[in-house]
Amino acid sequence: MNKTDSDKNTAAGGKKKIALVTTGGTIAQRVDSEVGGAVPALTGEEILKTVPKLKEYADFTVVPVVNIDSRDMNFQIYCKLAHKLKKLSRDGGIDAIVILHGTDTMEETAFFLNQVIKAEKPIAITGAMRSASERDADGPRNLIDTVRVLLTPYALNGNIMVVMNGNIINGLAVTKVDSSNIDAFNGGKHGVLGIIDEFHVTWYNKPININTFKIPQRFPKVDIVLAYPGASGNLIKASVRDGAKGIVIVGYGAGNVSKQLFRTIRSVLKNKKDFIFLISTRSPEGNILPVYAGEGGAVDLEKLGVVLGGSLNPTKSRILLMLCLCSSYPKSRIISIFQKSEIF
Repeated sequence: MNKTDSDKNTAAGGKKKIALVTTGGTIAQRVDSEVGGAVPALTGEEILKTVPKLKEYADFTVVPVVNIDSRDMNFQIYCKLAHKLKKLSRDGGIDAIVILHGTDTMEETAFFLNQVIKAEKPIAITGAMRSASERDADGPRNLIDTVRVLLTPYALNGNIMVVMNGNIINGLAVTKVDSSNIDAFNGGKHGVLGIIDEFHVTWYNKPININTFKIPQRFPKVDIVLAYPGASGNLIKASVRDGAKGIVIVGYGAGNVSKQLFRTIRSVLKNKKDFIFLISTRSPEGNILPVYAGEGGAVDLEKLGVVLGGSLNPTKSRILLMLCLCSSYPKSRIISIFQKSEIF
């Protein structure tokens, strides 16, 4: 799909009504000289006032959820946000939805929302890498771009998208790849849906969407443990003692760990047969594959009953595993969900 829509065409037929759902983030922050850094400061209404050009595109209604730095996002807020989005999707007076969000955990929020909501109206998440105090703040441009995207007919594709720095990215595949550059997000091999420039919104791809989960009411504890040279396995043992129901192991390459970690995993599974270990990878691209045998290789991990995690990164693997556990899925179904090639 290589479709282009001009602003003139998308605005034809009268203004649309867009819900601006606010959660905080850098786009809503200003620098406080007393504390020496950016802090949450702006309401949704104040953000709209700083971008008067938005009135040319649509009418807005502000829907506040929280006003926090996204480093403090959690599953309770995710679920509150998801329920709010479902309600807005059923509102006949709303044509599209923008979610303002901090960049630290934007990829996790986008992934979670896509797992529990099949977008029935155009929905996109945006934010900023630079606070509203900065002369060259990127928030206003990102917000305008997001609105322009939502006004195109191709925005209703079942996917909750991320729009940042002129890119339209599949919310299932989006990843933050830079800690400070405004070009901080991409979708890897899976997820760039299109681009925005001064004159057009151009669509390149259509996202593949997976089946959605119910919005959970409980949150099983799932931890992430990194494999690294010399790792003793004590973090795995501590997680199990602390009540975890599953652990995502961030392994090497195509899904390998040291002999020490392998033996710790084997010991846990010997005593807790229903415990779920899932192997992910430190590599930014690629699948978990049963290539290497022996203690620590993915072949022998799979024989132990460890779930091979497919192509999802560790943080997204954790979210998906939590949702599977919330749904009381058996291990066989969890394996199937993670290994199906159309995960994105």
